Amino acid sequence: MNIAGMPATGYETVGDIVGTHMSQYHFQADVSSVVMDMLSDHTSMAPVVNNEGHLVGLIGEVEILNTLRVGRDIGKLKVGEIMNPDRTHLVTEQTAISEALRLFQDTELSILPVIRNGKVIESITRHDLIRAMSGAGLGVEK
Repeated sequence: MNIAGMPATGYETVGDIVGTHMSQYHFQADVSSVVMDMLSDHTSMAPVVNNEGHLVGLIGEVEILNTLRVGRDIGKLKVGEIMNPDRTHLVTEQTAISEALRLFQDTELSILPVIRNGKVIESITRHDLIRAMSGAGLGVEK
């Protein structure tokens, strides 16, 4: 399949594909504002960063639902109080597409933060990976 913009050899690394998930939140952000952002953007998960832009965790629907389930007031909480501090599932632009696929298969994550020089630059989604691996290209979702 020869698709405009797709490398002749296909996509080989995370850096070859265009990540469409740019959301990230500071650990001191208000949970209530993050909830509104995630609902309006139909985002299920996002990286949480510190002042330097380094990954400190993830916040997603599961963390928000668990917080609501136990009756905590999201209007009084900061992202850092409810985020998942797991920082082991991330990729770089040099990460092979096959490794990204393995991470998605082995975890319940809906995003993989992409790190450059220790900072989150974007995230790739399962959707991005499907688009890249199928050769569908950007804009197919419209």
